[in-house]
Amino acid sequence: MNILYIGSSGPLSLTPLRALLDSAHELGAVGLDADRDSFLADPRVSIIAAENENIEMLARMTGTPVIKLNVPLPQCLREIGRPRPDIAIVSCFERILPAQILSLPKYGCFNLHPSLLPAYRGPVPLFWQFRDGTDATGISLHRMTPKIDAGPVVAQASVKLPDGASNMLATSLLAQKGAELILRFLEQLENGNVVERIQDEREASYMGLPADDDFRVSTDWSARRIYNFMNATSHWGHGYPCVLDGETVTLVQAESYTDAASAPEAAGDENTLVIRCNPGFLTARRAA
Repeated sequence: MNILYIGSSGPLSLTPLRALLDSAHELGAVGLDADRDSFLADPRVSIIAAENENIEMLARMTGTPVIKLNVPLPQCLREIGRPRPDIAIVSCFERILPAQILSLPKYGCFNLHPSLLPAYRGPVPLFWQFRDGTDATGISLHRMTPKIDAGPVVAQASVKLPDGASNMLATSLLAQKGAELILRFLEQLENGNVVERIQDEREASYMGLPADDDFRVSTDWSARRIYNFMNATSHWGHGYPCVLDGETVTLVQAESYTDAASAPEAAGDENTLVIRCNPGFLTARRAA
């Protein structure tokens, strides 16, 4: 099959793309948002640090054609349709694809989403899963429809994330499992045994981008929940307001937690706090 892969420069896109490039599947082109994911490389530089790798670089290094999707729709459709892809795989692409693009591939477009759909639809599902303290984390591959993240699910898997996982680590672990789902799904598609499961709208939830108040934490939460939430969302660069003894303080770093009934010995300077939670104790730093 001729596969169009659409994504961005992050683990959730790069890891499945590498898996596809290493597989026996035919990757016809890579689509990207040129405003965000193009690069200007000095042709004299032959070695580029791995952490600077992006989706366009990876595609061009492997001789895969690149399609820029932030262009007028008629031009975009012409580029995608030469030749017409059999299927499109999308992962971590921030623009909403219009119906004309969704209907262009022969078998349709399928999106990799970091939650166990139908729960946590929307642009930043990991933020809300960590905020809610859920252990039911995973990744889903679903058919794309005009309604965001609501199409039938064709593959899904739970992923266990370690306590204190950063957003990068959590995303990387989900991306690895997502790559496995994509390869298995393509094999099923070629063999004609794909099963599509309609999402149950009664269990669906959609969450948008967080507001300032969504970073607020509470001592009514468990210490583990606050610890994991703060570590997983620290890349936002936002403080975490918390009411302690009637006063609101802003926490900036979660250092450790314990489920023990007694408080650990305080360590560090006056800005390091040991906070009683429900249950457990959190050791965290507040803003100076």
